[in-house]
Amino acid sequence: MMDRRFPSRFEIVSELSEKLCFTDQALDVEEVENLISATFRTRIEDISPRKATFYDTFDWRLHRDGSYLISTPVKSGVLLSWHKRAGGLRCWAELPTMPCFAWELPQGRFRRKLGSVIRMRRLLPLVDMDVHRRVFHILNADEKTVVRLLVDEGVAAAPGGSQNPLPLTFRILPIRGYVKAHGKLSGFLDKKLGLRSEQRNELELALFAADRKALEPSRKPRLKLEPDQRTDEALRAVLSGLLETMIRNQPGLMEDLDSEFLHDFRVSVRRTRSALSQVKQVFDSRRTSHFRGEFKWLGSITGPTRDLDVYLLKMQDYRRVLPPSVAGDLDYLESFLRQLKVREHAKLVGELSRKRYHKLLEGWREFLAESLPADPPAANSAQPIAVTAGRRIWRTWRQVYREGKAIRRETPAAALHELRITCKKLRYLLEFFVPLYPPAEIKKLISELKRLQDNLGDFNDYEVQQVMITNWALQMEAEGSVPVVTLLAMGRLVQTMDLWQRRARDEFHNRFATFSRNENRRRFRSLFKQKES
Repeated sequence: MMDRRFPSRFEIVSELSEKLCFTDQALDVEEVENLISATFRTRIEDISPRKATFYDTFDWRLHRDGSYLISTPVKSGVLLSWHKRAGGLRCWAELPTMPCFAWELPQGRFRRKLGSVIRMRRLLPLVDMDVHRRVFHILNADEKTVVRLLVDEGVAAAPGGSQNPLPLTFRILPIRGYVKAHGKLSGFLDKKLGLRSEQRNELELALFAADRKALEPSRKPRLKLEPDQRTDEALRAVLSGLLETMIRNQPGLMEDLDSEFLHDFRVSVRRTRSALSQVKQVFDSRRTSHFRGEFKWLGSITGPTRDLDVYLLKMQDYRRVLPPSVAGDLDYLESFLRQLKVREHAKLVGELSRKRYHKLLEGWREFLAESLPADPPAANSAQPIAVTAGRRIWRTWRQVYREGKAIRRETPAAALHELRITCKKLRYLLEFFVPLYPPAEIKKLISELKRLQDNLGDFNDYEVQQVMITNWALQMEAEGSVPVVTLLAMGRLVQTMDLWQRRARDEFHNRFATFSRNENRRRFRSLFKQKES
């Protein structure tokens, strides 16, 4: 159920508050009541306790957007309201249950706007809050309310944590025409209670009480590299950051909270493999070979589940490319993929619970924590990282340029796939060593490389999707009675993917020409070639 007006029981908090204050003093509501009653003529009103839970994604996308989400129990289910941190209401809806994803909201503005911010990420509880409010109506001689004071007390707790008291908060609500009454109450709160004005929102107060800090699950230490730093030391710092990302995402991956946990885990695994294979002659070759093999295994066992995540995320796109009258024919395919996903995820959890994975993590941690050897085991170990990184980036860029220039209209698709892999290697190298180069210059190169990668990625994805959709059709036929309309809809998808792949192929030449233009070639040369020894 939705309405143009937000329910009145929340208006006084979100819209009419003029001033929010709190105090560090050990005050309680009874003490405040006595002090106010001794100074003002009052009528006190108790408001029913309010329970609420704040939500955000694991990587705090709403916080980064400057907003927060509150779920409050109501008779019909939950009242979900989306607020700007600076004040003001964005959207609200009464729902039967708390949604986990934006696409579970009813069709409409709330769903579109929230989905554009959190995308595929699950909403997770940040902190629970339980607040009891007293409203002090300050009266004049005629028993008429001239100003209101809202006093909130309560507790807050992080999920699974213990409850802690919220700061006692006071909100002054002025009434038009009674400026003096407002000033008198404001001065009283300042002088008698030692209150100070603060522009804090409810989420900030709840996080403060629960001893949580915004962005803590996704906080990443800023990688610091110095140009003259030993290569083995710098590379260990890069690899340690990747390991931290893996560990942070592992619990969400195991619980399958949303698809991004596995995605970020896999990206860290791929980047680890890339760093070990591209930045050569840095560590002992035997140990490097061992870890490269183990991370290759880790990448292989996470692949099937990630592939199914990707296709399930594409289901709405698949439906949109079909006529509305047949879009529902893909429901059987979606159900089939979800069943496959459950089985593959169970296999993955089993593999990550095995001794081999835990032994890999333990050995990798120990390796990264080792002190620098006085006698470097390889040619580039003690080389300044600026020299090693610059040389490797320059060589990889030249490979990208050669491979791209060699592609013609008649060149087989395999050449574009090879270029895609080489571009990925270049992207990783650039991102590994960002701190060594001027931020604006390196950001420009990465941005333009990404546009080329998007084109090559689309070309590859459309080809893979054609193969996968065809294979699923054969598998569904072999396993049971798939509706004929589903097979027909899947056939239409294959035709669409083929058309889109050809369009991506046509677009490639413009994308590569833009990336490899003279300006960028000079930029690569000035940043990296000079570091070649």
